[in-house]
Amino acid sequence: MSRYALIPAFPFDARVWAEAAEGLRAVGHEVLTPDVGGLGDSELPAVAPSVDVMAEQVADFMDQAGWPSAHIAGISMGGYIAMAMLRLFPERVEGLGLICTKASMDSPSKRAERLQQADDMNSSALAVMARAMAVALIADDEPRSAQVQAWVSDQDPTAVAWSLRAMAARPDSLGVLRTAGSRLAVVVAGQVDPMVTAADVHQMAAALTDAGARPTVVTLAGVGHLAALEAPAAVVDALLTLSRRPPSD
Repeated sequence: MSRYALIPAFPFDARVWAEAAEGLRAVGHEVLTPDVGGLGDSELPAVAPSVDVMAEQVADFMDQAGWPSAHIAGISMGGYIAMAMLRLFPERVEGLGLICTKASMDSPSKRAERLQQADDMNSSALAVMARAMAVALIADDEPRSAQVQAWVSDQDPTAVAWSLRAMAARPDSLGVLRTAGSRLAVVVAGQVDPMVTAADVHQMAAALTDAGARPTVVTLAGVGHLAALEAPAAVVDALLTLSRRPPSD
């Protein structure tokens, strides 16, 4: 039996991981799905926005469960947080799952876009974001798109703005991945993900390989940015490589 902490994408909560979490539990693993950054059931941090703060929230969640360590997996923003955990709490990261995410920091234009979105965020802006994400993030799946719109609409605009600023401030994490050592790692990409490129995936895999991690890379055909929602069974299979493959193989 292994333990998995699954960190959600922006601007979602644990529901985005629900089916994958059940898949892992069904084969005997323990799973935590912590909310972060004021999204879902988490508290809005009363400090400057940072993925480090969200990593600390995940670590606190693990403490409450009595988990000294686990396989840490994150989708999109959750991947940024997983990499922050590797930097801040390496002893707590057994294996690393990077799902539809990237290790590079925002470009200046992307950073400016996020900060402007944060400045403008309110209930009306959140409704616009929810509709746009329902179209952009899901590959040709109307029921899933409706879920995305509803889940984004559920969030607190203040927490959404906080998370936008945290992502805009995040550092480049390629150097962090080069410290992963022999940890098991899996990088999952959606073939039609509009947010993460093949170059992003190659960069992460190369950095992990440089560290000696020998990552597994999985590309899911026809899947967009929210792989854990669109293809939960395939994501479970990918994450199970962290438990099945011995470090010495």
